[in-house]
Amino acid sequence: MEERRKSKNVEAKYKDLHRNIKIKCNAAKEEWINQQCQEIEQTLNIDSKFTHAKIKDVNGKKIKCSSPGCIKSKDGTMLMEKNKILNRWSECVEDLFKDDEKPKIKKNIEGPTILEEEIEAAIKKMKNGKVRDQIIYQ
Repeated sequence: MEERRKSKNVEAKYKDLHRNIKIKCNAAKEEWINQQCQEIEQTLNIDSKFTHAKIKDVNGKKIKCSSPGCIKSKDGTMLMEKNKILNRWSECVEDLFKDDEKPKIKKNIEGPTILEEEIEAAIKKMKNGKVRDQIIYQ
């Protein structure tokens, strides 16, 4: 790598050295992955906790929002700055409690007329010992 740094001015030599370094790095990475896979295969039936930890190491970490103070914006990007997070929360609350329409109240409160027979039928359906006894004796 030191040789590559020194030959930065000579483009052809630099590209050749850069290509060779990439090949060696890829080979080393492949060898490391194969070694990790062999360890996983050896411990597959012995220690499942170790096996899962090794698989996690080989796969690498996924980029997640680990801090509790991050939130997604409307377009789906992660917000990390405190003031942007507060603004997003205020937008969200405003959207939730936004009520442009006023409830429509019907003016006809009276409703249909109730017949005396309907009232008597409802009273007869009531259980004994309830208000029914009081209504009958009045």
